[in-house]
Amino acid sequence: MQHALPEACPPVDQLLTIYQKVEALLKTARLSSDLEFTHLPSQIALAAFHSVDSDLTMSWLATKTALLPPTSPTDHAARLDTDQVLKVLEEIKISLEASKNAVNLDAVRLVDKRLKFCKNPEKDPTSALFVSISVLLYIH
Repeated sequence: MQHALPEACPPVDQLLTIYQKVEALLKTARLSSDLEFTHLPSQIALAAFHSVDSDLTMSWLATKTALLPPTSPTDHAARLDTDQVLKVLEEIKISLEASKNAVNLDAVRLVDKRLKFCKNPEKDPTSALFVSISVLLYIH
């Protein structure tokens, strides 16, 4: 059983509206920022929700923190540091807010160029490596 939100959860239609705003924000951010290279997807998603509806996000975070099992005072790794989470969310939020402006085509090209370097050349039909492997496989 999940207990991620408190009893006073917003109505479904309000959650849908929030989700649609988050989705639009993330689509824009994907085109004009390199957040995917610097942060985890879950951090980016939580920061987007925090940017759209901070009260709901803080309520969710407080609930999740309250549901964590108590840890020993020496077990710092297992403890959720809310201040640390909020610091990361604020860093991401700054990038998200900056990407709300019109999409800069040059920035999109730069991100696209970076993504091209992340591709596996063995699976790219336009790469020389793919062609050479295909030729070798064809010969044998």
